[in-house]
Amino acid sequence: MHTPAGLLCRGTAELTASIRGAGQTYGEVVRQVADGYREAARRMVEAEGTGALVFSVGREMRQLSSQPVWLRGRVLLPAAERAARKARGETPIPLTPVRFRSDSVTYSVLHDAEGIPNGLSFDSRPGDAAQRAAYSRASDRQGDRRYEVATEKSRRVFEGGDLGIDRTTTRPVSAPWFDPDRPRTPTQISGHSGPTKFLFDIDATYTMSGDPLGRQVLIVNGSTLGTHLVTNPDFWLIHTAHGGDVVFHACSPGGVAETGLRSNYNDGRYGASGEWGPVSRHGTILTGSAEVMHRHGVGTPVHGANGKTMLHAHHPDGSPDLTPVPGSDGDFEWNPVPDLSSLVVMPGKDADGNSVPGTFVTVHPPSATSGQA
Repeated sequence: MHTPAGLLCRGTAELTASIRGAGQTYGEVVRQVADGYREAARRMVEAEGTGALVFSVGREMRQLSSQPVWLRGRVLLPAAERAARKARGETPIPLTPVRFRSDSVTYSVLHDAEGIPNGLSFDSRPGDAAQRAAYSRASDRQGDRRYEVATEKSRRVFEGGDLGIDRTTTRPVSAPWFDPDRPRTPTQISGHSGPTKFLFDIDATYTMSGDPLGRQVLIVNGSTLGTHLVTNPDFWLIHTAHGGDVVFHACSPGGVAETGLRSNYNDGRYGASGEWGPVSRHGTILTGSAEVMHRHGVGTPVHGANGKTMLHAHHPDGSPDLTPVPGSDGDFEWNPVPDLSSLVVMPGKDADGNSVPGTFVTVHPPSATSGQA
């Protein structure tokens, strides 16, 4: 889903001037936008139930706020360019810092088998949207209830060259976001990640001095991801309507990391020179995003894996539920209405770099842990 073009065509100078005139801090701006969308989502869901999702996600809610929220990231270099720079001895490789508006982040809305939105997919590579949509639309989406722990030996090439998971080698684990007495659909957040980075495809980016750079794939940290989510009306509608935990379907957001990229959250004057969000924060994609979400009213736990995750719509034997495209060179199409899908976690690493079994790490809201020793 792309942000309406009208929201992206305003001049940077005009936006900056309007923010400075308001005299708000960055934190106050984020709070204002997040509170507005959260409250609007609550009212709409109370009035319409899941009907609010069908009719409003991606449409009406975004018009409720004209206040821009600016974020910061760094341009992702293609692998070939990174290799070329390393070959020239350019180490460490600099990543160009840029800024962008939260409402210029592109994503797909995920739906279940009945067409009800149940998550967001931040697509940055070919095939992302189709594979994640197939997982989400499965009649039996097992990842809502459990995940499967796999090893490198679990990877299997099925007939026709399709790479899948040998399900006889995986170990099912009851998901910490599933409560059989109070089953609630989790809010799925899919994307490409690592312990300290998450990828965004941005419609419109700018240099730190305000020059337009056009569309870019950016690396952001956990605080930036969390700030985008709490200023995203579709996130609030989906999360409020379903009431389940937030679950990252991404690789290693809860993995081991000593430091992260610079954050976008601060309480400096919003729009002042140099205050497009940079303050030093440490942590992972999981901890950084969960801290922001919990601060802005998400009252559920947030979960992310310590290792690579794999989302598959598949047949009972584990072979992917897809069909080769006739006459193509290895192209395929996922079944748009699969019967079965699963969430698989590959091994992660500990602080010493040793392989450890895949698992999901949970960050609870402060209210749930304040009474613990």
